[in-house]
Amino acid sequence: MKGPLGMPDRTGLPFGDTADFEAADRGLIDAGDPVVRNEAGQVIWDNGSYGFLTGEAPDTVHPSLWRQSTLVARQGLFEVTDGIYQVRGYDLSNMSVIEGDTGIIVIDPLISTETAAAALALYRKHRGDRPVVAVIHTRSHADHFGGVKGVVSQADVDAGRVQIIAPDGFVEHAIAENVYAGTAMARRAGYMYGAALPRADILYLTEIDRDVAGDTTFPAFDRARWREIYRESHTRDTEDGFGYAFVTYRRAH
Repeated sequence: MKGPLGMPDRTGLPFGDTADFEAADRGLIDAGDPVVRNEAGQVIWDNGSYGFLTGEAPDTVHPSLWRQSTLVARQGLFEVTDGIYQVRGYDLSNMSVIEGDTGIIVIDPLISTETAAAALALYRKHRGDRPVVAVIHTRSHADHFGGVKGVVSQADVDAGRVQIIAPDGFVEHAIAENVYAGTAMARRAGYMYGAALPRADILYLTEIDRDVAGDTTFPAFDRARWREIYRESHTRDTEDGFGYAFVTYRRAH
């Protein structure tokens, strides 16, 4: 069955099975801080921005996609098994840590030095200041190697105190994807996700007293988080077939 905007409703979907949520929360040690800043105080990562993922999916979102998003938004330091830990929700990817006799092996140190350093600090807060003796990059995508200098220094690598392990052809593929095609990929991502757009503090809406069955919709938003500051109402007349209002909302901080 489909909802009013064409999205499937929850009927027939196995949402009563909560095993995935139990698995996602298993081993949580510390949720940590959702905000990571650089030395200038600028926000590098804010996992708290996904806090809107609560309750049931709005009509504009596929319910299974909403459910999956709530799962991947889990954040913190997790114990996977004895001697293996993972920091999730501190960047686009997850950083794993394997404990050894002489130190730790870091797998996929996120995208930026700031988030990688914050993830390592969260691990060390609970497991001690163990030295990094090796870093493994499992692939050449930036979210698997970009933050490496947040967990090791160039001096330690040059001195042989830290070993860097990567797939054959890693540098060639990293350059091909992130340098040669980097501009096009960044532009594509900007259009896809709008990550560079500022968050709106004011909404200017035209509210029409009519339910329209069309192929374009306005995304649902939580009105409890917005305060109406202006309304200009127009009633239905011979020229306008429907009543409408110009409304301005300000974000309630």
